[in-house]
Amino acid sequence: MKIVILGAGQVGRTAAYQLAREEANEVTVVDSNEELLRDLQDRLDNNELTRPDCLLPVPMARKRLRERGYNQALMLARWLSSELNIAYDEHLLLRPHETVAQQALDAKTRKRNLLGAFALAPDAQVQ
Repeated sequence: MKIVILGAGQVGRTAAYQLAREEANEVTVVDSNEELLRDLQDRLDNNELTRPDCLLPVPMARKRLRERGYNQALMLARWLSSELNIAYDEHLLLRPHETVAQQALDAKTRKRNLLGAFALAPDAQVQ
């Protein structure tokens, strides 16, 4: 399956790594930077990138989502889905447990913090 993960950072990279370990998946990670999103759209429109089968927004921790009130990655996935006519699935990638905030952690601790932080939905059919 060709997958684009939106809302990169360490969280997105970890999710991408977990999905890319399955050899059938081609995973692209997109940061929330607006310029990068425009570049992605241009590259897809010009066939420089393979069009993904599905956009996967990175799920937020429930506590952080309550504080912020929205998931930026989900908003980006909806926008790109509409603009590029690519399906998105906000239920395929799960965040089964809360993790501590990443910003104060060093690189090694961030990786350890995210171990097991993401999973595919039980009914997910990733090819």
